[in-house]
Amino acid sequence: MSYVAISALVLVKVRDEVGDGFRIDYHYAGSVIPHLDAEQRERLLGEGHVRDLGGSVTAEVEGGSGDPGQPPPKAGSLPAWQEWAKSKGASGEDIEKLTKADLIELYG
Repeated sequence: MSYVAISALVLVKVRDEVGDGFRIDYHYAGSVIPHLDAEQRERLLGEGHVRDLGGSVTAEVEGGSGDPGQPPPKAGSLPAWQEWAKSKGASGEDIEKLTKADLIELYG
């Protein structure tokens, strides 16, 4: 099962292909994490650092929430937040003047 990083940076401990050790993988907001072991999955999901993709890889990577009834993640792209604001009745002209932070505050 795959996950998407929601926090600015998510560190994931993975088994090193060479030897018996481990290494740390760095995943920035919006990047796909292909696998998490049970302990990391429980902790990172519980703390809100990652989201289970559940088959919606494209929506998550492009900044959408994967659920049309939910706003994009705060780490989502500006265009994703602009589309969300439009879906909530904002006019396109007004949206173009707002920053992502403004859109999150008004429509998040």
